Amino acid sequence: MKKNKNRLTTFVVLFSSATAIIHIANKIIAASASLKEMLDSNRRNYYKWRFGEIFYTKKGSGSPVLLIHDMLPGACGYEWNRIEEELAMEHTVYTIDLLGCGRSEKPGVTYTNFVYVQVICDFIRNVIGEKTGCDHKRFFRLLCRYGLPQ
Repeated sequence: MKKNKNRLTTFVVLFSSATAIIHIANKIIAASASLKEMLDSNRRNYYKWRFGEIFYTKKGSGSPVLLIHDMLPGACGYEWNRIEEELAMEHTVYTIDLLGCGRSEKPGVTYTNFVYVQVICDFIRNVIGEKTGCDHKRFFRLLCRYGLPQ
């Protein structure tokens, strides 16, 4: 009985320590990202969608361009950071973090292509408010210069 109690105590202490270390590491990573301006905390634009809040940035003025990140794990609108400024010289550039990604809310829903199409359509309709596209020649020239988002 005493041996089982010692094992349980050891397990609880190790589990608590591991949890605390992971929590502290996450706080340090978040603080480091903010210091490097990877997570700019001053620009907090959120679109209240039916299943959660969608984070987006808006830069520049002119015809609207919506930049959407890929669907790999860890993807977010920051992928477009390298070309966003240059596009903003002639366009209003919107960069969106899709539902469940980046700084957008992560509700317990099944993430399907249909959900993402609805998010994008509603975002264009309710936030941008006009037909959205891009100057393909300039856009692809920028992609060639800076490369695809990593």
